[in-house]
Amino acid sequence: MKNDAQDPVDTEVSRRRASSTRLASRRLAGVGSEILASIIGLGLLGYAADRWIWHSTTPSWCTVIGLILGVVGGMYNAIKKARAFFADENGNESENDEPGPPAAGH
Repeated sequence: MKNDAQDPVDTEVSRRRASSTRLASRRLAGVGSEILASIIGLGLLGYAADRWIWHSTTPSWCTVIGLILGVVGGMYNAIKKARAFFADENGNESENDEPGPPAAGH
């Protein structure tokens, strides 16, 4: 006859997985808003530079450059956060993912 009560070990494993999923979603929740904020922020900075430098008599080159830099900067930060997140998930070190010489003493 099968026991209807759940195994306490299975329950603990389920709780830990749920907690880990919530923590992961919190860590990655801000990535999209960071991309949007960098695009809007640098776009507005470019717009202000256009108005201040050329008083709106020329095409908005500073705005275009600001938007491009916002996209590049936002994507750079998103990729950096995603790499760190997945390195942590896999148990790898995420502090220094850059290629280069090993740290002293290793």
